[in-house]
Amino acid sequence: RAKKLKTMGAVSRSAQHTFRMQPTPNADPALTGRNRTVGAKGSDQVLAALVRTLPTKRRKDAVLAIEYLVTASPEAFKRHGGRLDDMGDGYFADALKWLKTRHGAANVLSATVHLDESTPHMVVYVVPMTADKRLSCRDFLGGPEKLRAMQTSFHAEVGARRGLERGVEGSKAKHEAVSAFYSTMAAAGQAPVLKARDYAAAAVGVKTEAWQR
Repeated sequence: RAKKLKTMGAVSRSAQHTFRMQPTPNADPALTGRNRTVGAKGSDQVLAALVRTLPTKRRKDAVLAIEYLVTASPEAFKRHGGRLDDMGDGYFADALKWLKTRHGAANVLSATVHLDESTPHMVVYVVPMTADKRLSCRDFLGGPEKLRAMQTSFHAEVGARRGLERGVEGSKAKHEAVSAFYSTMAAAGQAPVLKARDYAAAAVGVKTEAWQR
């Protein structure tokens, strides 16, 4: 999945979530120490790296960074036994190499593998800089054809080596943020409402009944 980040504030908010600088209900605080980062660590370092990389002249509405999320189905990780030297380190290392080839290593600011959620995944922040030093997200994510080609390339060079299937081309499925899904479940009476004491307990590794639910 690729998400466009158009402001410094958007990059900062995303990085705060990535580096667990704010409550993350779907993450297990007891496992957060297993997360690993290559490159800039924390929102301040990501912003500093972004400022150093961005060209001095750019459009006011330019996309400053792309947030890539790389993962696979829970079944795929289970099929490989959940070993991080297989579907973990190997898969994510290959994915990061693919992104560096696609964007240029200097434009890849940070990559974090999350192991504190139910399914391992990697979040990568990339500056959409072209070879001739233009800031142009359109050159990488512009239009359905480029996106389809990107997915096909990723599968051919990374996913297929791990026995993964390519996503359905032309699928109408949409990504739904965990927060939106949780809000829907809560409104339907199928999820408990988390309170400050639940977050506080989770921060020190204690899961309340509501948090477990």
